[in-house]
Amino acid sequence: MKKNDGSLTDAQLRAELNRCEYCEEKPCKAACPADCSPADFIMAARVGAPSDYRRAGALIMGSNPLGWVCGVVCPDYFCMKACSRRTFDQAINIPAVQASVMKRAYDAGLGSFKAPKCNGKPVAVIGAGPAGLGAAGVLAQRGYKVTVFEQRKRLGGMTQLIPDYRLGKKVTGRDIEFTKALGAIDFQLGKAVTDPEALLKDYKAVIVSAGLEEPMRLGIPGEAYALSWQEYLERQKQVAVAGKKVAVLGGGAVAVDCATTAKKRGALSVELVYRRRQQDMPLTAYERDMLLEHGIEIASCSRPTEITHKGKKVTGLRIARMMLPKGKAPRPQNFVVNQKESPLFREFDVVISAIGSRPRMPVKKAKGVFYAGDMILGSATVVESVATGKNAALEADAYILGEKPPRFKN
Repeated sequence: MKKNDGSLTDAQLRAELNRCEYCEEKPCKAACPADCSPADFIMAARVGAPSDYRRAGALIMGSNPLGWVCGVVCPDYFCMKACSRRTFDQAINIPAVQASVMKRAYDAGLGSFKAPKCNGKPVAVIGAGPAGLGAAGVLAQRGYKVTVFEQRKRLGGMTQLIPDYRLGKKVTGRDIEFTKALGAIDFQLGKAVTDPEALLKDYKAVIVSAGLEEPMRLGIPGEAYALSWQEYLERQKQVAVAGKKVAVLGGGAVAVDCATTAKKRGALSVELVYRRRQQDMPLTAYERDMLLEHGIEIASCSRPTEITHKGKKVTGLRIARMMLPKGKAPRPQNFVVNQKESPLFREFDVVISAIGSRPRMPVKKAKGVFYAGDMILGSATVVESVATGKNAALEADAYILGEKPPRFKN
C-alpha cells in the first residue's frame, strides 16, 4: 500500500525521473485535464537540488492548485496512459513522481506565487472544492479580487472525505495554504449561496462549483435505513460497524473508500453490491488492489430491491440477479434481471449507499454566471474538477474583458 502522501523514496524517484524521454510532443501534458506538463516538471527536478524541486513545484502549482493532492489521488488513465514509455516497457509513474516532487518542493521552501496588482474587479466563486479552488487560483493570478463562498466550515470540498490512509490531511492542507497565500482571495466559510444571479449586483462574474450534495436514491423499500456515503465518511467515527456485516451499494472509487474504511474500523465482513460485472467497475488497479488487500467481497450483477429492517435496525438486503444480454454494451441501463436465477436474501447489519450524488443547485444559464466541477461533469476525478474550474475562470475573465470566449481541449 502506497503512502498517504503519495511520495516515493529518493531512489525510486531518481529511477522514475531518469526514465523520462522528454518527448517533443509531450503527450503526457496533452492527456492531463489540468494541462500540467509532467515532462517539464520532471526535467526541472532531475538534478535534485532544493532549487530544482522548488522550480518543479512552481510549474505544477502554476497549472494545478491541488498539485500534491492530484499526485496522490490521480488515476492511471490520464498522463500515464499517454506516456511513451508505456509502449516498450511501462509508463512512468507520473502521479507518484508529482506527489514526490511536491513534497520535496514544500520541504525546500516553495512559497506561493506573488499576486499581481489587483485590478479592482470582484468575482465570486461558490464552493471551495477542487473546481472552486482551481477557479480562485487562476483569477487571483490574473489580478481579480476573489470571494469564495463555502457553506461548510472547511476548504477542500469532497477531498476532505477521502480517507486519511489514501490522502493525508497534511497533503490537502498544504495545497490549500498555497492557494490562500496568494492573498487576493477572501474565503467566506459557513456561507451558503442559493441564488448565484443575485451576486451579480456586487460581482462582475460568478463561478458556481457547488458540487454534488444530494445523494442519489434507488427508490426501493427500506432505503431510509441506509446511510449515504457522505454521511458515513463524515461520521465514520460515530457509526458503529465493528463486528458487523456491512453492505456497500455501488462499485466506484467512493464505494471502495466506504468499504475499506468500514473494514479498517473493524467490520466483520464488507461486501460491495454492484449492478454490473466486476470488469465493468470504474476502478484503477490501485483501487482494485485495495479491495483485495482488505478482503472486500464483491457481489456483481446484483441489484438491491429492498433493504429489510426490524424497527430501525437493518436486517439485510433482497437482491435481484442481473445479466447483460448478448451483444449489448455494458452500460447500466442494458443490464436486465436474470429470470433464470432466483432472487437472493443476504443478512447485513449496516447498508451504505454509494451509488452517486446530484447537485442541489440547478444549472441555469445566465449572463455572467459560469459553472464548473461536478455540476457539469457529474462524479469526476479531482484533476478533472480542477480543470473545469480553471476553464470557468478563463471564461469569466474573457467575459469581463469583453473578449472572445477561450477554446479548450476536449
